[in-house]
Amino acid sequence: MRKDAPIISCFGLKTPVCGSLTDVSLDVERGEWVEVIGSRGCGKSRLFDIMSLRGRPPEGRLVFGGRNIDRTNDRGVAEVRRMFGSCAEPPVLLEDRTVIENMAIPFVVRGEPRIALDVCEALLETANLLDLRDRTVESLSYQERLATGVLRAAAGGPPAILIDGVLERLDVGIRKQLIEVLRSAHLNGSAVVLFGTTFSENARRGRRFILEDGSLRDAEVPVLVTPELAEGAA
Repeated sequence: MRKDAPIISCFGLKTPVCGSLTDVSLDVERGEWVEVIGSRGCGKSRLFDIMSLRGRPPEGRLVFGGRNIDRTNDRGVAEVRRMFGSCAEPPVLLEDRTVIENMAIPFVVRGEPRIALDVCEALLETANLLDLRDRTVESLSYQERLATGVLRAAAGGPPAILIDGVLERLDVGIRKQLIEVLRSAHLNGSAVVLFGTTFSENARRGRRFILEDGSLRDAEVPVLVTPELAEGAA
């Protein structure tokens, strides 16, 4: 991947049949923090799927680190996708494997298995969730599953981390811990892209967009205090 190119570039994305995107263009620079919010059903998850290479748009162009996806075969797309960390809602995890095993998967597919355990243990400790290490996913609560998905996405500090609607479903305490994990990855060079219905506590540190009527517009003032945050601070 070209180091001088944006880590993700989207041009004229349209999903006239499977979604509500009418004309979305967005560059995410390396090491940038970006948040996209919108009402439920506005197309955020569809945009997340496209930007995390879970699917291709009917119209538009995608470029990842200078690599044009339109000119890349399925094997090449899979290679690019392995370089990114992403977490949908709900996250797809291996039910009969432990949390640490699930978190180690990105290292295995990137050819870095030797460092996996140490890095993942340190990440769990940073998030104050080390007690989840050896528990199987099937034994986790829904909140713990979401947290595991976010931690797996951030593990190893990939070039870009994309999170779709997960953080706002977490209790305030866990969310704050995971925001700190993502902030740390961001400060170490990862681009972080969050999708949701409200901006995160870290929103003012990056660029903010609202997805409305199928296109993105700049958000002038982020809504940083949600009812849940207000209740947690009371």
